[in-house]
Amino acid sequence: MEYLIDAPTSGFTSLARAPHDNDLRDRNLVKVIGKHLDKLLPFREKAPGVRRARTVHGPYAPEHARTRKGFFSALVFRTILFGSGYMFDHPIFFDQPDKLTNDHALMVASFGPKYFVDAMIYGSATNRPLTNVSVLWDRTGSSGIPFNFHLADPTTDPLNFTAFYRQVIRMEPSPSGGARRAYPQCGDLIGYLIAADYVYTGIVAMPDVDEMGRIIHHIAKGALSGLQLLELVDPAFTDFEAAKPPVQHVQWAFRTFFELVSSALTPEQRSHMGWDVITAEHTLCKISRLHGPQYRLLDL
Repeated sequence: MEYLIDAPTSGFTSLARAPHDNDLRDRNLVKVIGKHLDKLLPFREKAPGVRRARTVHGPYAPEHARTRKGFFSALVFRTILFGSGYMFDHPIFFDQPDKLTNDHALMVASFGPKYFVDAMIYGSATNRPLTNVSVLWDRTGSSGIPFNFHLADPTTDPLNFTAFYRQVIRMEPSPSGGARRAYPQCGDLIGYLIAADYVYTGIVAMPDVDEMGRIIHHIAKGALSGLQLLELVDPAFTDFEAAKPPVQHVQWAFRTFFELVSSALTPEQRSHMGWDVITAEHTLCKISRLHGPQYRLLDL
């Protein structure tokens, strides 16, 4: 058992190993991950969905990433299509904004709605209607990021990660009163994923360790749960909705985790796994998910 999607498994099986673990448990772990790579693989950039998005057929190809259509396609990929069958059978760079809705009208009777949307890909069920496609296209127009945040201007590279992230998740006045997300379904988690995707295009800067700690604290989801499971976050903070640990505590915990794992890996392993702060955050999310009630594959 040496490779899983071209990446050494030692980086995560060592984290998974507890005193009573055995080879069978490790094999089961890898078997389950292998069936759900986009949902469970710790090596973020090795997962097939992300790989697909970086090909010429996806939004993050060099010729697409800076364009309005590329950014629009990135939003559609992360807020609607991620984890679906459609994304592997059809281009997910949309040269025509109505291409997806037209395909849905033609194919849904034959393939079913799950072919277009996996509502559980990010964990709990989320509503990701295809009616958002036209809204996303409209909102990436003249007031969208490609025009007001220099996405299309290579002289601004690399953009600050946190600043870009805040633009993606920003709120704006709603015509009916109150406020709304600039991009539907693009909340704290999905907005972070889009910002992280753009890091690997070279357009957005890699966040440093403390910056990532602040983001983990802000999102307060899987990565924070992973730090808690590893007993790096005070177990008194069990309800992140009611009371999160202090941001400095989370920064320390993430820095400790990142440095500990980094020091345990050889340079070749780090390179092969794509080990960096984004992959570290991703790994913490998978630790939390694999330990949780759906899989119960990690004893921590």
